Amino acid sequence: MIPIYKHRKAIKLPRINTLDCQQEEMGHKGRQGQITMNLERVSAEEKVKLCRKYFYVGFFALPVVWFVNAVWFFRDAFIKKDPPPMLRRYVIYSTIGSLVWIILMVSWITCYQSLRPDWGAVGDYISFNVPRGEL
Repeated sequence: MIPIYKHRKAIKLPRINTLDCQQEEMGHKGRQGQITMNLERVSAEEKVKLCRKYFYVGFFALPVVWFVNAVWFFRDAFIKKDPPPMLRRYVIYSTIGSLVWIILMVSWITCYQSLRPDWGAVGDYISFNVPRGEL
């Protein structure tokens, strides 16, 4: 029961778990009520749907989702026999997308850290923390 305080009186409401349906189909409950995903119990169609969702979410500047997608579904796409072709495609695209993001971020950070003092005021304007003094 979850207590809700209204006018200094506690009203007890029953706790509702809205994910009970999905737990039966896709996974099981872990320790302390955490929901864990067991990919062995999920059908190939559901794996492709989930992989596709993660792939499209990665376009919203979330390259870590692409990385998780590639790691999570790698075994199903490349090691197991007869993988769905779309699953393999989404895993490859997620890997390529995360690698491109990593390369872009590392090159930007390297360029910014090494050339910021040479940029003068522009380098200071795009900085969150401006270091004082000279190196």
